[in-house]
Amino acid sequence: MIYTVKRIDEDLDFGCEERAEGSPVMAVVTLIDSSGEELRVKVEDDLLYKNNINEGDKVCYDKNDPDFVISQIEAKNSDCSVFRLN
Repeated sequence: MIYTVKRIDEDLDFGCEERAEGSPVMAVVTLIDSSGEELRVKVEDDLLYKNNINEGDKVCYDKNDPDFVISQIEAKNSDCSVFRLN
């Protein structure tokens, strides 16, 4: 499904502990769909940089597929490309 990135925040929720050593820096990405419904997902911060995803960008995300990686839509191609974690 196609979403707009409304907000990107660093994930600071580690419970009572600090982030575990060696664990990736995570971001909380707030997505909004065409009907205005918001969805918050945790994404590795490096993946956002790798895919050049910023606030205001149109992105693809499949909330029913846990291995689906958020990906940016190319301006000339409005289809969703599938990127998987594995």
